[in-house]
Amino acid sequence: KEGFGHWLEKIHKGARGNGISEANVRSVLNRFDDLVTRKGITYKRWDEGIKFHEGETIDLTTDFETLLQKAKDFEEKHGTDKGNGWLLRHPIK
Repeated sequence: KEGFGHWLEKIHKGARGNGISEANVRSVLNRFDDLVTRKGITYKRWDEGIKFHEGETIDLTTDFETLLQKAKDFEEKHGTDKGNGWLLRHPIK
């Protein structure tokens, strides 16, 4: 296994010193793909048609601190995910 997913899983260590699970790696990569392809991120607990960052460009010039704040504001308005940030905040961080 190689690539960014492998790095996320094996190199990055959380606060408890354990790596990110394969399921969380897949989740982060899928949500990041939703952002960079401009599809936006949906969530089953949000109203139908609600998407975070749909149609907006994500690239190396993106201010990710501002995007993270937008995600927090969005969650405040529409509801946070039950996965403690794995839907919006962790993929942006």
